[in-house]
Amino acid sequence: VGIRYGRWGGYARLGSNFRSQDHAYTCLGNGTIEGGGSIWSGGSEARSELKAGAGVLYGPTDWFSIYAGMGYGRSELYWDDIDGNWVKVSDLSFKGPSFEAGVLASWKFLTLGAGVSTISFRRVSLDICLGVSF
Repeated sequence: VGIRYGRWGGYARLGSNFRSQDHAYTCLGNGTIEGGGSIWSGGSEARSELKAGAGVLYGPTDWFSIYAGMGYGRSELYWDDIDGNWVKVSDLSFKGPSFEAGVLASWKFLTLGAGVSTISFRRVSLDICLGVSF
């Protein structure tokens, strides 16, 4: 959601991959389990992500804008084990500040955009934007 008046404006954003995963226990990226032992992986993985942020918009023309902002995000990695349990990989899961920047182009009522975002500078994502202008 964003608003621009003249050349300047602001936006707020909430993004997710809409995946949530319960887990039976945790392990490290090398497969070790706290207290001893190792995970026997079933070969599947899942990632849960959520980002929320806000920032500024600047439009040098009526149809083109750039944006930059910051907020908070989390990214959690899960592996399955041979018993069908999901296991959270603690050292490859993280949360913290998120940063983003990109461009937007508007034509009549349609707005398209592309940008890049990161969570704690550990995971980088390409963001595609689609919006309605009025």
